[in-house]
Amino acid sequence: MTDQTWKPNIVIYHDKCADGIVAAWACWRRWGDEPEYIACNYGFAPPADLASKNVLMVDFSFPADVLEGMAEAGARSIVILDHHKTAMADLLAFTLDEEGWPLQIKAGNVDFALRQLEMACCPPIVGLFDMDRSGARMAWDFAMGTEPGRLVELAERYDLWRFQPGTGDDAEALHVEI
Repeated sequence: MTDQTWKPNIVIYHDKCADGIVAAWACWRRWGDEPEYIACNYGFAPPADLASKNVLMVDFSFPADVLEGMAEAGARSIVILDHHKTAMADLLAFTLDEEGWPLQIKAGNVDFALRQLEMACCPPIVGLFDMDRSGARMAWDFAMGTEPGRLVELAERYDLWRFQPGTGDDAEALHVEI
C-alpha cells in the first residue's frame, strides 16, 4: 500500500458500469467505509456538501465548469482518475502530463501536487487520464499500489474490449445488468 496523507472523504464512481463499480471497490479496499461512496452518471448533479472535502472521482468525471463550481463550493481537492477520451479533452486544463506529473500521481503524492497548484493560483483539481488502463485499474494503482487481483484484471479486459465476445472469456461475466 502507498504511504499517504491525502485520502478521500467522497468517492464518486461511474454508476451502472462494472468498471466503475470495481473502481469503487478498489477504493473501498484501501479506505473501507470511511469515505462516502456516490454512484454517479453523466447529467447527474454533484454532491451538495463539499466544504473542506477531498473528492476522488474514478472512471467518471463532471464537465470542467461543474468541477470548477465544486472547487468554488469549498471542495479542498478534486482528484480525477479516468480513461474516457471525451472527458480528457474537456478537462485538459486539469490534466497531468504523460509522465503523470508529479511522477504518476498516487495517493501518496496528491498533497504535493495540490500545493503546486495552490502556489500557481490554480483550482485544486487534478486529473489523470490513461487510455491504456481501465478506471478500475487506475483506482487500484492509485489506492493500493500493488499488483491488482483477478477482478480488476477482468474489469479492465471487459471495459477496454481486450477479449473476444462469444468465446466464453471470463471477462464476459462482467456484462450484466447492474
